[in-house]
Amino acid sequence: RPYALTWKEIKQMSRDGIEFGSHGINHTILAKVKKPQAECEISLSKSEIERKIGKAVLHFSYPNGERSDFDEQIKQFVKNNNYTSACSAVNGINESQDDVFSLKRITVNNAPLCIFASKISGIFDLLSICKREDGGDSNQ
Repeated sequence: RPYALTWKEIKQMSRDGIEFGSHGINHTILAKVKKPQAECEISLSKSEIERKIGKAVLHFSYPNGERSDFDEQIKQFVKNNNYTSACSAVNGINESQDDVFSLKRITVNNAPLCIFASKISGIFDLLSICKREDGGDSNQ
């Protein structure tokens, strides 16, 4: 069990201010199953976590999270179950006008703090664009 939290640990973390969202019951790719099953995954994962921690679950994360893994109907199921936002795994920076039910993420993995800071500030993307426009040759 090196990567799993127990419900006891989750409850303590929740009491300490960590907010938990849901991700489905079985990590089912929601756009690839029948709609009633997708809706069940969305609603049951929320209600189970709420029952266990005694707090409202407001955020959802689409399993796998690529653009093809959820659609408008899946997003509507999320809204109908009283979530306030949902994250995808699509890489990018969110802007104020973006849909809060298909939020993008910034991938950092095991990057050093300076890379993390450059990614969340947008500098990393800007430097990548400049490098592409320059042909990748930093000696010019």
